[in-house]
Amino acid sequence: MSKKKSTKQRKQIKRTTRHFQLRVDHPQDAHVQEVLDYAKSQRREVTMIRDAVTLFYALENGNLEALFEKFPQYKTQFAPSTAEALEQFMEILRQQQMPVSIGAGQSIKYEPLIPLPAPPIAEIKQQSATVSASDIADNFLSMFQ
Repeated sequence: MSKKKSTKQRKQIKRTTRHFQLRVDHPQDAHVQEVLDYAKSQRREVTMIRDAVTLFYALENGNLEALFEKFPQYKTQFAPSTAEALEQFMEILRQQQMPVSIGAGQSIKYEPLIPLPAPPIAEIKQQSATVSASDIADNFLSMFQ
C-alpha cells in the first residue's frame, strides 16, 4: 500500500510587489546588499525589510516603544540614570513648593529643603597599650563569675 501525500490548499494572501535599486559603488548600499543577501539565505529578507521600515518610521515619529518591543534589551540604556531621575524628582518638588492657597485667604508655604550634615568621618586611633588574647579571654570569662 502506498501512502499518498495530501496537499492542503493554503488560503491565498493578496500581495503587492515593490522594487528598489541599490547603487553599486556606494558603501552604505553595499552594506545593505550584504545584509539583505544574508537575510535571504535565512529566508527572512522580506520580514527584515518590513520590520526595518516599520521601526524606522516609528523612531522617526518619536515612538521609542516600537524599539523596546522589538529589542527589549535596550530599554535600560534609554532609561534615565539614577542621578538624572533624582534631579527630575527634585525639580518636581521645587515646582510644587510654590504657595498653595487653601480656603479663605489661607496659604501654606513650604520651607526650602535643609541640606543634611555630612556623615561623620571614622578615625582610627592608636592604642597606648597592647592587650594579649589571654587577657581578653580572662576579661570575658570574668563577666560570667
